[in-house]
Amino acid sequence: MRIANFYNSDLRNTGTARRVTEAMKRMEMPGFVRYSRPAGEIGKHDLHVFVDDGRDDIEWMPPRPNAGWFIDTHLGFERRVKWAKGFDWVFVAQREAVEQFAAEGVVAHWLPLACSPYLDPCYEELLKVMGREGNLVREYDCAFVGFMNEGAPGNPDSHNRVEFLDRMFQEFPNSWLATSRFFEQAAIRYVKARVGLNISIRHDLNMRFFEALSYGVCQVCNRDMEGWEELGFVDGEDFLGFDTTEEAIEQVRWALEHREEREAIAQRGWEKVRNGHTYEDRIKAALSIVESGQGMNLIEVDNATV
Repeated sequence: MRIANFYNSDLRNTGTARRVTEAMKRMEMPGFVRYSRPAGEIGKHDLHVFVDDGRDDIEWMPPRPNAGWFIDTHLGFERRVKWAKGFDWVFVAQREAVEQFAAEGVVAHWLPLACSPYLDPCYEELLKVMGREGNLVREYDCAFVGFMNEGAPGNPDSHNRVEFLDRMFQEFPNSWLATSRFFEQAAIRYVKARVGLNISIRHDLNMRFFEALSYGVCQVCNRDMEGWEELGFVDGEDFLGFDTTEEAIEQVRWALEHREEREAIAQRGWEKVRNGHTYEDRIKAALSIVESGQGMNLIEVDNATV
């Protein structure tokens, strides 16, 4: 199958679209090319793929036959369901969006986010990338790398990340906070910590869930993320979950006091995510649906711009 993948790396080159593209390259898919948007002259392809990169201001979609993977449905639902009506196959990263799209007449398939081993390296892989040893010891209690926000506007069930991290770092001052760090730079910060903190904006199963596991760090994350159980992850074995900030503090404290158990959890999570939850795995699952010819979104739109 000849596939064309569309995203503009000038706008954002650190999100899911980049990870999908890198995975497709490694899979050596025949005829695979990547186009920026808008693409201009486009060669003939069997499938044109668009991956949501978190921007709401792009009024463009690839030609048909096409497939769209929508990531931020929990933050910009109206825009994404409008986009989805112009795609033959629709995939959503958040499980709840399947029913939400169905209510709008759109057939969608749940395709969770994943890890990218080449972009989300663990300790041994970082040593190879960095070309030196001895500077990746676990010297911090906790680490968090990500965007700062105080929850999703208008959503009372969203999590205030700033408030949560402020409390956690008061309890564990020997910690490391960073923003705008990606790939190896993000991995270094987590690998040098005993615990990797994660809190999603709402109950979305976010990218950091898979990234932290891929780094090989013991992850402490909010338990109300939807979908981890269906994917086979086990609370207390692959990560440590919490329902409240107080429970998160207790989980971190336990992890710091139980080194062997903490590292065993990190190892199990690492093995599980690397052995079934990579972007290559997600691409194969999506193409299996496309190639079957089933599960199509049969809504027609008047033109190619939504």
